Amino acid sequence: MTLKPLCAFAFFTVLLNSGTLNSLSAQNSNQVVIDSLIAELPKAEPDTNKVNLLNDISNAYKRIDPEKGVEYGEQGFALAEEINWIKGKVITLSNTGVNYFFMGDYFAAIPKLLQSLDYAEEIQHTRAIAQNAIILGLSFERTNQNEPALEYYLRSIEPYKKTNITAAATAMKNAANIYINLENYPGALAMATELYDYSTENGLESRQADAYVVRGRAYLALSNYPLAQQIFFKAISIFEKYDMRRRMSDGYLSIGVVFQTLEEYEKALEYYNKALVISEELGEKETNALILSDIGDPCTTFVNSIKKHASITSRPSRFTSSMKTMKTLT
Repeated sequence: MTLKPLCAFAFFTVLLNSGTLNSLSAQNSNQVVIDSLIAELPKAEPDTNKVNLLNDISNAYKRIDPEKGVEYGEQGFALAEEINWIKGKVITLSNTGVNYFFMGDYFAAIPKLLQSLDYAEEIQHTRAIAQNAIILGLSFERTNQNEPALEYYLRSIEPYKKTNITAAATAMKNAANIYINLENYPGALAMATELYDYSTENGLESRQADAYVVRGRAYLALSNYPLAQQIFFKAISIFEKYDMRRRMSDGYLSIGVVFQTLEEYEKALEYYNKALVISEELGEKETNALILSDIGDPCTTFVNSIKKHASITSRPSRFTSSMKTMKTLT
């Protein structure tokens, strides 16, 4: 059977904010903060404090109305340029790029982030260098530009080691996944080892699991299925320990791919179902579609096996409802 592209399992992690503003109540709360900040603008003198105020508004908008975030970021940059404040240019350009990122306009985000990075390097603003570099990596990755994505992930690692050890581990993981996308498996395995060692030194056990996932993906691509399976199970044991459900779903999906490749369809179905149950609980439609697309592989033997073993779980899932879809693929 044909193995689906491994890039489908890449993790896209953004460390832009430690919190989330997904709920309506959180958005309303944030809007109150924004309104209070905007109310201060008429009283603000055209100086660095006003640049910071505009920057705070831009940053606050990124998750609820990034178009407005871009607007205030541009105003902040114009003022920073007027008063020739380089740090203000760094921050406002970065926030403008981040807002474009949240809009999904990665091509617009990239030049803003590059410009911010140049200014940040000019004044050696370590935190801004790290953040701009990792978001550039994400932006290039999401526009299918793997080479520059790798370059900027790698550039973010050292400054993040000085400012945010968790983000440094994320940058290593993202770089390792790009190595896999580029089919540079020795590079991926080397980066996974660096990630594992760094995570061990800094007490980041969940990031050790990320290193296992990268190794598993590399060995899966190299057709070393028993080793890939063994490593994925190690990762899942850690994700389960910390109840990291999204990561558990990713791990189950990866193990399902291994079993599917080995033509052990009943076991593949079992792990795909585990992944699907979690993604449904988390309300992740895109992940559901990815899992169902793997289940819908147009291999007649696999489809017949799923039909035979569709009752493997007593919990209702989308496997039953997806059978009609799979029939159209054979």
